[in-house]
Amino acid sequence: MSFRARLSFLIVFLSCLATGDARAQLPSGADSLTAALRDARGEKRMELCLALARLFTDNAPETSRRFATDALRLADSLRDMRGRGQAMNLLGLYHFNRGRYETALEHFLQVLGTAERLQDSTNLSNAYTNLGHVYIDLKLFDRAMEYYERDLALSRALRDSSSIAAAYNNIATVHDERGDTASALRAYLRAKSIAERAGDRSTIALIVNNLGDFYYSRREYATALSHFEDARTHYEALADKYNLAIALHNIGLVHRETRKYQDALRYLMQSYALNTALGANSALLSDSRELAETYARMNDFRRAYAWQMVHDNLTDSVFSMQQSRRIAELEQVHLDQAHNLEFETLKRDRALQDERLRYGATLRNVLLAGFVLVLVLIGLVAHRYRYKRRSEAAYRARSEDLEIVDRLVKVINREVSLDQLYRCLLDQVRVIFPQADSAAILMLDDGTGDFRVQSSYGLSDDLADTLVLVTPLLSNSWIEHAERVEKPQDGITIVHFPEAAAGALPRERMIIDIAIDGAQTGIMLFDSRTRTNVFRVPDLQRWSRFREHALSAIIKAKLLEDAQRARRGAEEASSIKTRLLSIASHDLKNPLGVVIGIAEIIESEPATDDKTRELAGMIRDSGNRMLALLHDLMDTTDLEMGRIMLNMKATNIGALVESVVHENQPLAERKQQQIFYAFESPEQLLIMADGKRLREAIANFVDNAIKFSPKGKRIWVRVSRTDKIRIEVRDEGPGLTEQDMVAAFGQFQRLSARPTGGESSSGIGLSIVKQVVEMHGGRTWVERAPEGGAAFCIEL
Repeated sequence: MSFRARLSFLIVFLSCLATGDARAQLPSGADSLTAALRDARGEKRMELCLALARLFTDNAPETSRRFATDALRLADSLRDMRGRGQAMNLLGLYHFNRGRYETALEHFLQVLGTAERLQDSTNLSNAYTNLGHVYIDLKLFDRAMEYYERDLALSRALRDSSSIAAAYNNIATVHDERGDTASALRAYLRAKSIAERAGDRSTIALIVNNLGDFYYSRREYATALSHFEDARTHYEALADKYNLAIALHNIGLVHRETRKYQDALRYLMQSYALNTALGANSALLSDSRELAETYARMNDFRRAYAWQMVHDNLTDSVFSMQQSRRIAELEQVHLDQAHNLEFETLKRDRALQDERLRYGATLRNVLLAGFVLVLVLIGLVAHRYRYKRRSEAAYRARSEDLEIVDRLVKVINREVSLDQLYRCLLDQVRVIFPQADSAAILMLDDGTGDFRVQSSYGLSDDLADTLVLVTPLLSNSWIEHAERVEKPQDGITIVHFPEAAAGALPRERMIIDIAIDGAQTGIMLFDSRTRTNVFRVPDLQRWSRFREHALSAIIKAKLLEDAQRARRGAEEASSIKTRLLSIASHDLKNPLGVVIGIAEIIESEPATDDKTRELAGMIRDSGNRMLALLHDLMDTTDLEMGRIMLNMKATNIGALVESVVHENQPLAERKQQQIFYAFESPEQLLIMADGKRLREAIANFVDNAIKFSPKGKRIWVRVSRTDKIRIEVRDEGPGLTEQDMVAAFGQFQRLSARPTGGESSSGIGLSIVKQVVEMHGGRTWVERAPEGGAAFCIEL
């Protein structure tokens, strides 16, 4: 199974767990309300639906939406405007939590209009708060502050402590977003004090979490973590899964900033699972982005890329570009409705007054006035109908525009090769911008400094060659023939050529710059051969969005291509090094054997004098040490090149370890050392292993213990068994530093300790042990011994 498949399976599995938990733990009181709902009718049923919708808001949002929708239907049938406002507010919260700001804003503005007419303080407070939340998410801080201050004034008038605390908390959030630290902290602390006096745990949790954000943004991570953990405790007690996910997400970020990456991943994955169950799309965007960033910091770029793909698939890439325009339209609709209401009220008052003045007039005048009134009403209805049709047409056009660019983003984000990406970009241009008869993407050649065509359509070979020969952005040779040059936006130029222009010049040409890190890297050319006014100013927003997404995709593909090129170079260099090392080791082995053999012959000759025999012995010992080093090097290269195959068969691990201890006793006795062997399992331990390779690994541990322990010290070799087999070699040597603990099993790593009897150390023996044990499915590690020294362990 591929990595991405395994990741998808894990995400689905966690989502299922979170969903199951949400279903299994119903909010307190849900059973009794559901039972009462069976027999309820009319207003009582509406109230129960509203109560259930509030109860399920954080834990089961889809269930909450269904109850809120039923309550809205009942409120409309009963003509209960207050009930309608409460239902609309709950539905607005459902859409807000999923990042659907336009729909949420429509609901909240309807609640606001109705609550203002009815002087409904509860719905009015909810509308003020929720509108502020939408605007702060959209970074419109002045509008958010306006609604939060309205809510504070209303809460003070009602003397509602919990609402006052919540309002101060919201105001503090705006101050914090604006960078006014002192005002934000004062407002947070005041809100917390009021909420604690009121005993409102839900509001306390919200404020504590925001205080965590406040300290986190200022890199006071210990204080931030304390607040986030406090918020998490409150939300768990309240069974508030939506805000619990936020607290878990924030705890994960703190752990990441303090480089506790495994803890960070655990909390972020918990947040992602909860948000998946809740369907909180905007929160999922944040979770997936932070997971990608965490894996990137861990240098696990494969998982980072997979989570970035999850994030890209969730992102509505053009959403933010439409928000400001749509919000302005919705506010205008709200104001128009208010003005229309005043106009209609004034019109009715005037009609009643005119009716009193005309009382007693003739029937003809009454009929005439009625006829005129009907004509006016028909005119108003017709005007309203035309306005609605125009609005619907404009909205449909914007929706189609969103769908087109969204489709473009999904397609180009799948491409990781630059060549494929260039072709893909121009394929999308042919679909969404058919007014371009021909197009080309030219990128800067670092070697020659010229712009060269990377992909094109609708161009002849001669024309493509012409584009290569001319540096388009630096040469004005073809601009000299232009009739008019426009630059409506940075990075976009439109050139109009006269009809009589000869050669390969089109009637219109649009040039889109490609700049990376502020440097001109390339351009995109789009030509209209026969028509004029093709690249119009109203379409520039779409072209600008196309440029942004294309530039983002090119940067991503370049980064991936550079990373792949660097990885291939490193792998090739490593392979060459391994092959050279293997050749050198094999070529040195035979000459060394000859040297050792000659030294042994000289040493054993009866006629050899004592001085010569001593020198021959030194040559033999040095040769044996060099030969042992060569064997280690050959084992290392064989392991790296995958040439070692294990000969697995039933092996008595106790007998194997005991024989290693016995063979090393003479070496220990030379240094007046004692080796103690303990076999803690009464029965024989038979395992499937390559006895030769495993023996070499254990012998390396025992040899190192003898080598690095001073004279007269003790060495313990212990074999124990629980659910796994553990082999431990412990000594009374100088021990290991923190750096040694990290580097112990690395290749060619020299540790701080040195052999105590003049022995040699290559620095590769432990790395061979680690690889051999891992080939057996086991693991190796080192510990500090409590009484001093070190304990090297193998677990099988």
